[in-house]
Amino acid sequence: MLPFARQLEHLGYADLNAEHLNTLQVNLGWRCNQACKHCHLMAGPQRPEQMPRQTIDAVIRAVERWTIPCVDLTGGGRRNSIPITNTWWSAWIHWGPISSPGAT
Repeated sequence: MLPFARQLEHLGYADLNAEHLNTLQVNLGWRCNQACKHCHLMAGPQRPEQMPRQTIDAVIRAVERWTIPCVDLTGGGRRNSIPITNTWWSAWIHWGPISSPGAT
C-alpha cells in the first residue's frame, strides 16, 4: 500500500493543500456499550481499541496550534471511554465548544 502523500502524487495531486480546516473528526476507539449490526466499525463492548493518551495529547496540541474551530468526537460509546472523554472536556473548557454527538 502506498503512503497517502505518495498516492496523491501518483494521481497528480502532489500540491494538494487545504485552504482552511473547519472540523477535525477524531475517532476515539471501537469500544462501545452497544453492538449494533449496522455499525461499519463493528464496535462493541468486547473491542479493546481505544485512542492512547499520547495520541489524545497530540490531537489536542494540533487543535490548539491550528486553531481548529470544531472537533467532532466519534467512535465507540463515551460511557466506555470516561478517561478519554474527561481529557477532551478539560480541553473544551480551555478552547470553547467541541462537537461530540451523543456524549453523556
